[in-house]
Amino acid sequence: LFGLYEFKPPINETWALYSRIQFVYNQGLAENQHNRSFLYLRLGLKKGPLGFGLGANWDQYGPEKVAKDNFGVYTRWEF
Repeated sequence: LFGLYEFKPPINETWALYSRIQFVYNQGLAENQHNRSFLYLRLGLKKGPLGFGLGANWDQYGPEKVAKDNFGVYTRWEF
């Protein structure tokens, strides 16, 4: 299962809000066990090709769903 949603509503002629949700859930069919899943969230501002703001990543690996979390700031450049 994969999903990606971006929303970039303009604030004014120069700036826009940037929000993104991206997720994956992968389960093996033969073993019927969890392989990998993640949820990535972004919320920030966008000016032209430059974006920056706050981000959060939640990752889970393997059948035991070992979790790795990460929170902080991000920057992005749209080519």
